[in-house]
Amino acid sequence: MNRINVYTESGNFLDGWFDLDKAVSVPERTVWDGNNNVSVHVGRREHQILYRTSGGRWVLHTWSQWVGTQPTYRYINDDDAKTWLIRNESDDIITQYFGPLDDERGPGQPAIGKPVPIRFDPAVLASIDARAIGEGVSRAEMVRRLVDASLTQRQGASS
Repeated sequence: MNRINVYTESGNFLDGWFDLDKAVSVPERTVWDGNNNVSVHVGRREHQILYRTSGGRWVLHTWSQWVGTQPTYRYINDDDAKTWLIRNESDDIITQYFGPLDDERGPGQPAIGKPVPIRFDPAVLASIDARAIGEGVSRAEMVRRLVDASLTQRQGASS
């Protein structure tokens, strides 16, 4: 087993591990900048590989050519993995794990459902925004996640 430890974003806590030999790896795409091949994801002297573990999780490996910089492995969610793969132009991998891409996509996000106007106490809204920033999602996505988690929890409690 070729075990790779995965740490939290801060790098302070072990978040899990995976077997590199059983993972699917997607190397970064590079482009010629006139002097060097540079990553389309992180630029010059930094690099990334995306892994799909045998357990179905996405791991982003980042490393640098700068002396003293430590390589990192961290879990990312499906949305972030798909965005990485789109930028990487890895259409075959996207199709394999997410289905075929739409013919086009413009600014903004496709409609998820009917808009529902709702008002929040300013303190609650500030908490939602802080959590959304921490998880790297929009306010609307954070509200959807919180509502879904609450409904799922209630359904589990009533069973």
